[in-house]
Amino acid sequence: MSLFDSYSPIPKSEIGQNSGTGLGLALVKKLVQYLQGTIEATSSQGWISFTIHLPLTASK
Repeated sequence: MSLFDSYSPIPKSEIGQNSGTGLGLALVKKLVQYLQGTIEATSSQGWISFTIHLPLTASK
């Protein structure tokens, strides 16, 4: 089951051009840790992709 309907990798060429404080990724990391999930970054053919896995539990 996927939380996202679309996949949007970030091209390496755009990293640094729209530089910010990096606060967004830091907040996502803290939220994922709080929810006991994992975040993974992969690089392929000039693109960087972030994958987030969160535990899924069925409600009773």
